[in-house]
Order: sequence, then structure tokens, then C-alpha cells
Amino acid sequence: MTRRGPLVVREPAQVRALASPVRQEIVDALAAAGPCAVADLAAHVGRPADALYFHLKRLMAVGLVVERGARRNGRARAAVYDVPGRPVRIRYGGPVGGPALQRVVDSALRLAGRDFGRAFGGGAAPVVEGPARNLWGGRAKGWVGKRELAEINRLIQRLLGVVGSGGPGHGRRPQSFTYVLAPARPSARGLAKGGS
Repeated sequence: MTRRGPLVVREPAQVRALASPVRQEIVDALAAAGPCAVADLAAHVGRPADALYFHLKRLMAVGLVVERGARRNGRARAAVYDVPGRPVRIRYGGPVGGPALQRVVDSALRLAGRDFGRAFGGGAAPVVEGPARNLWGGRAKGWVGKRELAEINRLIQRLLGVVGSGGPGHGRRPQSFTYVLAPARPSARGLAKGGS
């Protein structure tokens, strides 16, 4: 059984481990799908099973993945892996920040770019309009106050909850959601015109 409550990534070694896009995919897949044998995990991340063992060992060494027993596959037994808590969140600040955290975000954005690109070459055409839309990409920049910032954070939390609310099956399809919310520096020209 997975322990109740979130897995809060707060150790520098854990953050360094997540700088690898493959390891991010493994943690994301386990968090979404639940306990998996390597063969199932390989199907979820679209990589060969033998390419995952090294990364699983690294994630286990820093406490981001745990072994949850084994399953029989014919006469063979396959280890079952899981994350120790859900949702998985990184706690910023203190020893977790700076270049290591930047590498994690860079990897997440690279994965998002790959996911976006694969959507057009994966056989089925992505849905790009209407309530069943499953492909978006873009960037928005604007000026927000405390009230708007609180609303943005509430909506991001809601989106994360919806995306992470169910596992495979029951007509569900894998979907990724990547975001960055960051203070942007106003241009010198905008400041000269009275912006702030």
C-alpha cells in the first residue's frame, strides 16, 4: 500500500536524480499508474524495460521509488515498484534550489516539447478545439496583483489534482501537463512608459 499523503522532494540528492528526463518520466508514470512491474512501467513510459533498471536503482537509492513486493509472470517473479507517496511535489527553498532545481525544470520542459511533438506523429490526430481538446502549447505574460496570483495558484493546484486523479483503464488515456509560473522582468522600455 502507498502511504497516505504527498511525497515531498526536499533533499538535494533527490532533486539531482530528477534532473534526468527518464527518471522524471518513471516517477510521473508510477505516481499516475500506481505500482508497476518493469514491463508495465516500460509500456507507460515508451522505453525498453532493460533501459529502466539503472534509473530505478538510482531513484530507489534516494528514496523516490520503493519496491512493493513481486508479481508472478508465469514461473518468473517480477519486482513491483511504486512511489512512496502521492502526489509528488518538490519543496523549493533551503538546500533545494539553484542550478539543480533549474535542471529539473529544464528537463520537464524538454519532456513537454517532446510530448507536444509526438502528438502530431503518434497515429491518431490530436484534438485541438472544443471540450475534448487534448493538445495545447503556448505562453502567456501579463501583469497580475495578489488576487490574480492567488487565483492562478488555485487553478494550477486544481489542474494538478485533476490530472493526477486517476490511473489507467476506464477509457482514460495518458496526458501530461507541464507548467512554469515565474516572475518576469519588465523591459526597460515598459518601465520608461510608466509600467511596473
